[in-house]
Amino acid sequence: TNRETYDPNDNPERIPLVDAMSKDQAQASLRAIWNSGSDDYPPQIYGPDTTITTRVRSISVLDEDTAQVRFVRRLEKAGIEPVERDFVAVVGFDFDPRVERSLDQVWRNPLGFTVTGYRIDAETLDPRG
Repeated sequence: TNRETYDPNDNPERIPLVDAMSKDQAQASLRAIWNSGSDDYPPQIYGPDTTITTRVRSISVLDEDTAQVRFVRRLEKAGIEPVERDFVAVVGFDFDPRVERSLDQVWRNPLGFTVTGYRIDAETLDPRG
């Protein structure tokens, strides 16, 4: 949910954490989106008055290193009704335990969970209604 959330108040802390828990294709795609030169750069698309929250509906483990996550994204912006849409993500993952330098780093990711691949698709073309 951290990857799909958008909140200008915690983006500067959350996105580096998501990056640190990603590698390979998942990390490259995250960095491409969160590059200020990208046409898809979230702060340029959503601005300072929008938040996007996510709620996981289900997680299905497809094999030893792949899961399917169904979730709802809720976009809230001043002056418009909130919009909810259903999405599905296929997530490649690995557990990569590391020797961390600080207790804070251990608490953030004690098992070394790392996202290696990430693909998201809308489940429907229409918002929830």
